Amino acid sequence: MKRTSQEAAIAIVTELGTTRASTGLSLLFASGERPSASDVERLLQHPSAALAAARISHDPGAGAGWLEILASGLTFDLSGLGPGPAETAPQARHFFGLPETADQFHFEAVRLAAGQHLAGGASMVPLVRVMLAIALAFTELPALRAVSWHPAATWIDPGYFGRIMANWLAGGPFPVLGLAAMAREPGGAVRSEGLRFFTGQEVRVEGHKGETTAETVKLAVRAADLLVRAGRLEEPQELTGPEGTRLLAAPSADGETVELRRMA
Repeated sequence: MKRTSQEAAIAIVTELGTTRASTGLSLLFASGERPSASDVERLLQHPSAALAAARISHDPGAGAGWLEILASGLTFDLSGLGPGPAETAPQARHFFGLPETADQFHFEAVRLAAGQHLAGGASMVPLVRVMLAIALAFTELPALRAVSWHPAATWIDPGYFGRIMANWLAGGPFPVLGLAAMAREPGGAVRSEGLRFFTGQEVRVEGHKGETTAETVKLAVRAADLLVRAGRLEEPQELTGPEGTRLLAAPSADGETVELRRMA
């Protein structure tokens, strides 16, 4: 399967397939460059605007390779820290700002995920926002090579990750092209991959005659942002797309996909 890469412009377009959804994210480092617990402590001493306050709430010590981090009243597990064993680098299906061969290099992973007692709410947007704010702190490390968002199997360039996540945390649009991706189906339709993690549904948009794939993706991205804000769609609803395009969004028969079509 051939994979392509663009940074900020439109999307990574691939053939559809099955990806096992998981939770959390991985911070990918070159061999031997993973941060230690003391490195993490220093990072958290200088919080960014997106992360007002976070601290290590539990450190088992003795090079255990993991920490518990407390931020905004929520706890997160950070594992794979040096000098202990690394986590396994996760699957890559979609690339943003990285070459399509990025997953052929050897990376060591540090995993960030909601604490076990929060696992049932791992897809709640407020929790995800706090977790991503923690991850933003790691973009200050020059050794960071990529950020992997597990539910969509995306690998993201650290600079691009920092920009889109900081923008979202400051009130901007949901970073669809990063926390999800767009895949092209035979016939020209575009379907999201990974949006289900947040809404329980993917988005599918039929290509329009004379329309480029990039234009179809732009429409799907706009709809995805609206649906993440509104939640699961149970009944047909009219939406406004780019340039005021009127759209009818309707759940599929099985309720797992939101089908979009343009209205006259």
